[in-house]
Amino acid sequence: MMTGKDVRTPPGVAMDVLTSSGFNPTSPYTSRKRFASVADVNVKTDVPDWLGAAGKTHMNQLPYAATIAKTLVAMAHKIPSYHGQGFALDPTPSSTMNQKTATKYVDQFLIQRRKDVEADPNLRITDRLTQRGVAYRLRPEMMADGFEPKIRWSITMDSITNMISERCKMLWPDENIDREYLGIYAKARGMFYYRGRTTTIDFNAIKELASEAAVNIVIEKEGVPAVLAPCADKYRVALISTQGRFVDYVKRFVSSVIDEAAVVVTILDDDKVGREMANSTRAINIGVNKDTVEWLRKNGYPSLSVEKVQEMDPSTAEIRIEIDSILAEVGAEGLWKWIKYEIEKLAPLDLRKSIDMPANEVLYAREIADSFTYVNDYADLVTIHTREEIDKELSESDELYDVGAKEAAIEEELSSKLADDEGMKMLAEELPKMIKKLKEFAEKK
Repeated sequence: MMTGKDVRTPPGVAMDVLTSSGFNPTSPYTSRKRFASVADVNVKTDVPDWLGAAGKTHMNQLPYAATIAKTLVAMAHKIPSYHGQGFALDPTPSSTMNQKTATKYVDQFLIQRRKDVEADPNLRITDRLTQRGVAYRLRPEMMADGFEPKIRWSITMDSITNMISERCKMLWPDENIDREYLGIYAKARGMFYYRGRTTTIDFNAIKELASEAAVNIVIEKEGVPAVLAPCADKYRVALISTQGRFVDYVKRFVSSVIDEAAVVVTILDDDKVGREMANSTRAINIGVNKDTVEWLRKNGYPSLSVEKVQEMDPSTAEIRIEIDSILAEVGAEGLWKWIKYEIEKLAPLDLRKSIDMPANEVLYAREIADSFTYVNDYADLVTIHTREEIDKELSESDELYDVGAKEAAIEEELSSKLADDEGMKMLAEELPKMIKKLKEFAEKK
């Protein structure tokens, strides 16, 4: 099977398309595989975009990637299978039967990750990963080793993503080592992350949650909000996570945030599903896409390229860019750097919900603050013996009290103790004189 020397849109796309359609020259033959064929791709254009450091060594085929992929899919499904040609299963072993399995790659990654995290626990924060992010970290190594998926890469990536928790249990059955311990995160659907807490988004909580944050970011990808949480906490931004398409709760939440005149944006994959999700809410969608890659390349990540983060979507034969693929390349810090840039483009921002005004108590001059503190300490000194007697009574009670009545009685007893104290009497006599003076100052403001 041939796909043409220059069919790299990105590398492996044509082969991935054909593999997903039943072709794979290196895997064991089965009766369902497509009959061996030749695919010759010829791109004709009046203004080719030549690439290559040495001159016109090959042509940039990215602009034609979707067309090539769709054409190959249409052609491939017209080719009969081995079964259709009268062939049964060929027992001849293939070289791929001896290749390292995806499970082995995952195990090696997790073992090394544990060593790295235990050597530097801060990696759980500085290099947080999603489960999907692990798959993106592993794929370049697997491709470099010549790993061939049994069916197609998208299925292998899903398999890697889904096996991480189970592999942790298998590797360390008698230890409390899970993916969170390794700084690898997932999430439930419809969750609200804000100021260090996580809340499920349901109909009863929508209005309350929508009124809390000045800036809200809705992210479709599993685990990404947990990875970004430290950055979001620093800037007091709310993260709303979904798993896949937006559920009704999330859509209502977005509408409620907008009604509160707060900022709400979405971060979605650059693919068909992501575009459909962007159109399903009133939120502003800020990415990700090729512009994201270009901005990051110019702002601290010069080695990043579109080719590194794009892949073919086997369900649509289109080229896509996923959040996880960018996260795997630049980490949480890089992704947040871009998010912050995009949000600041929406200025002016109303941040009154994000920034807390200090309480008056922390603004007092030290002498005033110390005076208020001493009044409380003096009140404790006056009532300490009475409190101890009440505490002893409650610790050895032989009856159940009407709580409201008992608390009122305790309050009255302690208040009486303070009212009879000579020091408190003096304070009650002198303070009104000072308050009168303060009122005179207030009238002049």
